[in-house]
Amino acid sequence: MNHACISAIDSQFIFHDTNNQNDCADYALLVNRVPQFTTQPSSQTICEGQTATFTVALTGSTSGIWQSLATGPGASWTDITGETGTTLSLTDVPYSLNGYQYRYSASNACGISNSNAALLTVNICAISGRKIDSTTGEGLSGWIITAVGNDPFNRDILASNITNETGCWQICCLLKGNYTVCETLKPGWTQTFPNTPDRCYHINVDGKTSFEYLDFHNDPHALCLSGYTFHNITGEGLEGWTIIVTNRTDRMTAVTNDTGYWQVCGLAAGTYTICEEPQDGWIQVAPTPACYNRTLVDANIVGLDFYNQPYKKVFKTADKTTAARGEEITYTIKICNFDGHAWHNVNVTDVFNQAVEITYPVQMVGTTVSWVIDEIAAGECKEFNVVARVPKRESKFEMEQSVSGEGFVNVHNDYSTSLEGSALKNCVYVEINKVTYSDCALVGIGKELGTKIMTKEHGSGTYDTEHSVQYVSKNFSIEDYEDVKAV
Repeated sequence: MNHACISAIDSQFIFHDTNNQNDCADYALLVNRVPQFTTQPSSQTICEGQTATFTVALTGSTSGIWQSLATGPGASWTDITGETGTTLSLTDVPYSLNGYQYRYSASNACGISNSNAALLTVNICAISGRKIDSTTGEGLSGWIITAVGNDPFNRDILASNITNETGCWQICCLLKGNYTVCETLKPGWTQTFPNTPDRCYHINVDGKTSFEYLDFHNDPHALCLSGYTFHNITGEGLEGWTIIVTNRTDRMTAVTNDTGYWQVCGLAAGTYTICEEPQDGWIQVAPTPACYNRTLVDANIVGLDFYNQPYKKVFKTADKTTAARGEEITYTIKICNFDGHAWHNVNVTDVFNQAVEITYPVQMVGTTVSWVIDEIAAGECKEFNVVARVPKRESKFEMEQSVSGEGFVNVHNDYSTSLEGSALKNCVYVEINKVTYSDCALVGIGKELGTKIMTKEHGSGTYDTEHSVQYVSKNFSIEDYEDVKAV
């Protein structure tokens, strides 16, 4: 080849061998090189359990394989068996692969060429759990679980997930921080777990620990209606009253306990009518109208209270059940007009079973106080107070005694300023249209200790005695003088 003309055509070179100026012989020279990458793999950041995909594109390769490099000292690139294509897919990636690197190693007749290394970052799936129907134990799908918190830089974070067909949910790739994990409650359901005040979980994500079994339990049939039945005058609960709860198809009942409390549960979402069953001798005063109409949605309804009072017109109560002498007792008289017309010239007489000091509405010592009410309108109740006390005693006791005798004489005297306890009964009598109604209140008056003296004398033969006793209140004193002669 005396003369060679070389032109590069895609790594092929054509030589023109000229034997003479008018005749050329052409020769093709093919020049090979190692594989060339036109697309490098990209680093991937995923959550534990997700899929990581690495892809390359290259030319000039006759064979190739994906390789991985584990973390830690002494690690070396290792072929991944069977992964010879230009795309590597890692499914259900565990957290243990966090920090691994991946590359594609390609080769041809000219040698080996390795792609750039791509880093795999696997974040722990920080929180997970299950949404459960507490009545059946089955998972509930389509419920939203939300994590709200702050990262170390106090930035707000909001992440959520929807439960799958088995009720499972997970929220991954959470930054470090404190989180409140709650469910979004659906109408017609009551959350029964967790039992925290806000029905949420409170966790701290540190990037190293996962939180599993953050389960939420709900009951579609646990909605409840509840309340009390009260005595409208005394405020005490009424036991044994029947509460009736109805909707379009069902009728349910509950009976009040010893505190007057009632509850009907197992209700689905919907509208209910709640009434109490009337009892003879009583009149319902609240609510007005006599029944409640309430709609259950996703929470229990409480405070459905009923107030009743005996169907009588006069009530008498005392502010205490026991009192000491000299202690004031306040009595309340309540007169209620349940008739459909007004009452006029109502005569009220308040009577004690023993003399007391009345300090209100008048000041006097006696057993009876009375007054007249001009009018009590229909549906109206009027209250009055009477204040009284059992007086402390002020008295003087004197005694003289002279005893004489012949033969055997025996004298025995006891003196005491103590008073036994008693019952103070106070009754009010109300005359309405020539018919008298009454009610009473009983207060125990406590025993009062005083001073006690005892004398015992006996003898034989002639006996002569003189005795003088003097008792003076207020300090309950007793004086005793005695002159005894005996033979």
